[in-house]
Amino acid sequence: FFGTKDSDGADGGGFVLHNDPAGAAAIGGFGIDRGLAGLQNAIAIEFDTYQNTGELANDHTAFFDPDGSFSSTPFYLGNIEDGAWRSVTFSWDPQSLTLSYSINGTPIGTLESDIVEAYLGGSQFAYFGVAAATGSKNNLQKVRFTEVDAALDRKSVV
Repeated sequence: FFGTKDSDGADGGGFVLHNDPAGAAAIGGFGIDRGLAGLQNAIAIEFDTYQNTGELANDHTAFFDPDGSFSSTPFYLGNIEDGAWRSVTFSWDPQSLTLSYSINGTPIGTLESDIVEAYLGGSQFAYFGVAAATGSKNNLQKVRFTEVDAALDRKSVV
């Protein structure tokens, strides 16, 4: 849920897998960073709803490396600050090395990469989470988890 303020709201959010040294206490940047940028040993999927200087004008989504220079080609979403909930599914297939996601059942993005080596600092375990942020403008952004299917390393649960 990305709020209801299309032209007057900001900034968006995303999903992240990370092995930041701060662990469960890791926090990304505010505003333009959507709560994601700056996280170390991470790969994120952004949902950007505001045009900051030098950014795309349309609401969009893409894979990106919060502490690096990688970003995939953006996928335009239309106006997602329309008060509607969207169902987003994230999936990691370790056999095919494929991270993918869909919105309302429609495949949106696929990243074929050994994310363990390329982004997660070599660990097969990672924290996962969501983030959102605003700067001088704001918008109500909500997340609701309906299902999580993941292996859990109980020794490192905080």
